[in-house]
Amino acid sequence: MKKLWGCLGVGLLGTASAASCGNFPALNVKTPEGYCVALVQQNLKFPRGVLALSNGNVLVVEMGGWGHNIGAVTLITPGKSIKRLLTKLDRPHGIRLGPDGLIYVGEDSQIFRFDLKNPPAKTVVVSSLPESGRHPLKTFIFDAQKNLVVNYGSSTDNCEEQKGKTSCAEAASRALLKKFILDWKQDGKPTGSVVLAKGLRNSMGLALHPSGTLLQAENSRDALASILKLNDDDLPHDELNVIQQGGFYGWPYCYDNQQNAPEFKAFKCQNSLKPAVLLPGHGAPLGMAYAPENAYPVLQNTVVVGLHGYRSNGHRIVMYSVNSKGIPSGKLQEVVWDWDTKTNQKQGAPVDISFASDGGFYFTDDKNGMLLKFQKK
Repeated sequence: MKKLWGCLGVGLLGTASAASCGNFPALNVKTPEGYCVALVQQNLKFPRGVLALSNGNVLVVEMGGWGHNIGAVTLITPGKSIKRLLTKLDRPHGIRLGPDGLIYVGEDSQIFRFDLKNPPAKTVVVSSLPESGRHPLKTFIFDAQKNLVVNYGSSTDNCEEQKGKTSCAEAASRALLKKFILDWKQDGKPTGSVVLAKGLRNSMGLALHPSGTLLQAENSRDALASILKLNDDDLPHDELNVIQQGGFYGWPYCYDNQQNAPEFKAFKCQNSLKPAVLLPGHGAPLGMAYAPENAYPVLQNTVVVGLHGYRSNGHRIVMYSVNSKGIPSGKLQEVVWDWDTKTNQKQGAPVDISFASDGGFYFTDDKNGMLLKFQKK
């Protein structure tokens, strides 16, 4: 892919530029030739999840910050209006369109749904989800059978509270994906649950391919490089994992391709499942989406991943080619990059990704409070 300047909101020498992207100001980043990034909405309050609607509107989850009960779900008509439909939510993050046409939102301890025709009337679908520790936020997705798959992030970084132990008690109830069986003959009523996969430290990115493949973006551990005296920017790698029922993916015992963590040298990591792709270390993937059939040519047959991290491998959006089953492979390709601090613009921090009906995609930036769109010039 040829890397050329895409959108310029500020000139290279720091002088103001009148560049635009469609009907909006252009962000000062690099993109593939012929594309740009539009600044659709500013001054959002720590935006996280995003959902593009078929009518051209966009729903954004504003987490508000790390305090409790300050979040919102906001309806944006690009270029026209913004309306907060629900407020006082507890650290909301994930948002999806359900099989029933209702909107589903994940708070720390529960997932609820509501009808856009009557937003205040929300219904709790699953409750009492774990919310303690380092990773309380809830991402989720509907699988090929229309069941609800929910992230139970680990409460620690790498089970450090059990230093010196040969096993991690936390791994039995956290760092996993749980599947809730929904009965759609009874309006999506949960009828039971099962652990789908374990050893997944924090599944902040989830994407379902039309073939039924469920892909997970893993936010890997910290502090490994300092223990092994290696470059902290590069190890361990974050991961893209193909999820299998009953699969074990390594945390906290293993990292990368079945490598033993120094704290658990005797664990049989050969029994864990290898990642499909090793992402850049500490990229921090917080959002991910398969490109639909009508996606722009540059995006077709790919999975697009937002790297939120502030270290050298983060603050950009990348993609990988996928096969007919949605399995990613090959080299990383950059989609939005050079998103560093410049005159009148701070370093970016992309979170969630949602494709629009025109073939581009919306994404959020929580650090700078923005809703953005990757689109044609």
